[in-house]
Amino acid sequence: MSLRQSNMRMRVRLGLGQTLLTVAMLLASFSAAAAEKRTALDWLQAMVVATQQLNYEGQFVYEHSRGLTTMSIAHAYQDGQVRERLVYLDGPPREVIRYGDKVICVTPKNEVIRFDHQGTPILFAQAFQKNLSKIASLYKLELDGHGRIANRPTTVINVVPNDQHRYGYRLWLDQDTALLLKSVLLDNKGKLLERLQFTSIQTGEAIAEERLVSSLNDENAVEQVISTQSVSRQPSDTLQSWRVSWVPDGFELSRHDERKHSGYGMTVASLMFSDGLAGFSVFVEQGDERSAAQQALSRRGAMTAISRMLKDNNNIYLVTVVGEVPEKTAEKIAVSVQSALNKR
Repeated sequence: MSLRQSNMRMRVRLGLGQTLLTVAMLLASFSAAAAEKRTALDWLQAMVVATQQLNYEGQFVYEHSRGLTTMSIAHAYQDGQVRERLVYLDGPPREVIRYGDKVICVTPKNEVIRFDHQGTPILFAQAFQKNLSKIASLYKLELDGHGRIANRPTTVINVVPNDQHRYGYRLWLDQDTALLLKSVLLDNKGKLLERLQFTSIQTGEAIAEERLVSSLNDENAVEQVISTQSVSRQPSDTLQSWRVSWVPDGFELSRHDERKHSGYGMTVASLMFSDGLAGFSVFVEQGDERSAAQQALSRRGAMTAISRMLKDNNNIYLVTVVGEVPEKTAEKIAVSVQSALNKR
């Protein structure tokens, strides 16, 4: 090969390399430009898909009114089903395993798990529902620059409620995947109610089977299935059909049925409401005179739970409202519950 031919081939290779580099740079700039053109609503829609269908593993902290909890999570989407393993890294060994709608708590034998009316104790549950089309009328959505969480660049979004019946959000979404990496929930006075923040995260890789099953298999551990199982869509002999006569504007009934808790066999009527972003549930179960002692109000971060006794004719029921709504709103919802046969 002559020196001239060799130089020509070298120039061709260099030219090809420069062309590929230029194309890669253009694609990156186009991708960045597309990301910049996304509206806040576009980002939220992408976040919902990513949170459900993206494979990811990481550690995060959950700050609420009672303290700070550190956890690890492995999340996989397989054959249309969500699989998830949550490990508490503080205190007694505890794990939560999720397979679709089934949720199992693995804990020491002497620890009591109380049934959570939401159907899952997983703290990293998706707060945002899939129906986001109407939230622009209920919340003001604002792109608020960029940040950096867990060594990943993020886009920051403010979600500001238009009334006092729901909370405000400040979100940090991964610029590459739109996965939620940090969320801060604020009350109407700007007080922090809850913070969830990843400290490390890996996305997109296949999740090994052993990362999705419990590691607590010694004799001191016990599994408790706390998911619910639908038993009827019609009122049973012991429970009537119920309605909520007041909910904040924008909240709509998304599901209404009766479910039986597999742990203690109690049938519970459930009504679930969503405004497309936030949600709450109303539960009605058979009570007795002791139900008066069960009336209570509690709040853990942004989650409010309130129980009130309801007397209907000669029957007593316990009404519980659980959701991400302020206390006064939950109270107003609870006292508005009545039998669907009551035409008041």
